[in-house]
Formats: sequence, C-alpha cells, structure tokens
Amino acid sequence: MSTLQRIKYLEPPSIEQAIDLLIKHESSALLAGGTDLLVKMRDGKAAPAVLVSLTGIPELNSIGYEDGFLKIGAMVTHSDIERSALIQRDFGLLAEAARQIGSRQIRNVATIGGNLCNAAPSADTATPLLALNASVKLVGPQGERIVPLESFFTGPMRTVLERGEIMAEIRVPRLPSGSGGAFTKHSVRRAMDLAIVSASAVVILDSSKGTCSDVRIAMGVAGPTPARARRAESLARGRKPDSRLAEEVGIAAAEEAKPRSSFRASAEYRREVLKVLVKRVFSKAAQRAMASSVALGGSI
Repeated sequence: MSTLQRIKYLEPPSIEQAIDLLIKHESSALLAGGTDLLVKMRDGKAAPAVLVSLTGIPELNSIGYEDGFLKIGAMVTHSDIERSALIQRDFGLLAEAARQIGSRQIRNVATIGGNLCNAAPSADTATPLLALNASVKLVGPQGERIVPLESFFTGPMRTVLERGEIMAEIRVPRLPSGSGGAFTKHSVRRAMDLAIVSASAVVILDSSKGTCSDVRIAMGVAGPTPARARRAESLARGRKPDSRLAEEVGIAAAEEAKPRSSFRASAEYRREVLKVLVKRVFSKAAQRAMASSVALGGSI
C-alpha cells in the first residue's frame, strides 16, 4: 500500500470543526488547493497522516466589502481574483499578480490563502497585498486574531500560525481616489515560473499639491520574506512623482533589499533587477494615481 493510500481525508463543514480536527490529529495538514502540499508529499517533504480539507466551508470562498475592508476568503482561487470585477476595479495590482501565477489549470485550484500560508519569498500575491496594507484573520482554538500581513511571515516557509490555527480571510482597506498601484515580476520564463524577484507599489497623491501623500513598496525574493521597502517609501513621500524620483526610489529599494544567491540567480543580479522593477512599478503606480485623481470614483 502506498503512502498516499494510507492518508485519511476529512472534509469538515465549518472552520470550528476543521480546528477541532487539526487539534485532534497531531499528524495533520490543511488542504486548500493542494498545489504546494501535494507536491511536497510526492517528494517526501511532507507526510501528514490526516488531510483536513477546507473545500466544504462556504464562508472561505467569498469576495466583498464589509466594514470598510475588501474581505477575500482564504479559499478564493487565483482565477477568482483574476476575474473579479471588484478587484480589477479597485485593486488592479492584485489581479495583475494573480494573472501571472502558474498556468490556467493551477490558477483554477490554487488559493490565495494557500499562497500566503506557504510563505515562499516568491509568493506572487504577497507583495501586492503588502503594498495594500492588508491584514489576515486567523482563527484557532483561542479564538480569532487580526495580524498585519507584514507581521505574518517569519521566515522562508514560516509564519505566525500556531497549531490548530486557520487563515480565514484577507482584509484590504479601501483606497482613496488619487491612488494607483502596479505589480511586476522577473522570471526565467515569461509564464509558469517562480519569480527571480518581484515588486509592487501603491502611490496615493495629494491632488492639491501633486505630491505623494503616501507610497508603499513591497519586494519579493529580496530577503527571507516578502517585505516592504521602508526607506524607499520615505524617500518618495511629499515629493512629486517624476522620472528622477522613480530612479532614486529604485536604487534605495535595491540597497535595502537582502537577497540571497541560489541556482536561479545571484544576490547581485537580484539587486540589480530590483532597481529596474521598483522604478517601473513606482512609475506605473504614479501614472495610474494621476489618472485616478481626475476620474470620478477611480482608485487603481
């Protein structure tokens, strides 16, 4: 009998029951889309005795506004995000990122919660959500807690999730008019490949002055976790978003990055590419913010 045949599969109808099963079965793992977990199991890097599937919990599959936040259920697939008219209209950089994940077949089953909980430095949805000041709702035996996404990642493939905790939703605050955002990544192949580096930016303009009232920049594969480029952000606030500033922001972001060398690329190469990517997303986000500031009800 193979290892896969010995695994017990459970499909609880609620988050509470899923938590109970995780606590009851010490050797258990959550199954969302399975695009990461099943590969790890195949390669012998994970061997849970029990799979607790989240597919039967309807509340984890919704997208909508509530209390001033866009709330995205953790089981929403990348295809759902890519096609969502609401996300395309208000948070286009997240749709851009989802569109570049894997193949159509992968996007149809892979979930946003799984992408974040896997905690890979190259997670494509992490940088746009960081730039959007997103937080996540975690539910566990002790109740629920809201964690800023920036504090969620603790290292490569590591998060603050405790035993029995489940990510239930992602919360993204509304953006004001005069906002613009952009995402881009660099990979060996143009499709179906992990990012060598990636970057996202959100620019919010002060329409009366034409300056950046807020700037948020996030980088992927630029360190052990996806992270904000804080010094680059500070450099841009209060200044007009022109080509010179974009150049400075790209250099500053690359200088604060802490990439590592791997078989995909050297740390030096990643840092050089980041200069270009951050410059590009900052410029594009600023252009979209300018367009939004003159359009009724526009955001990104």
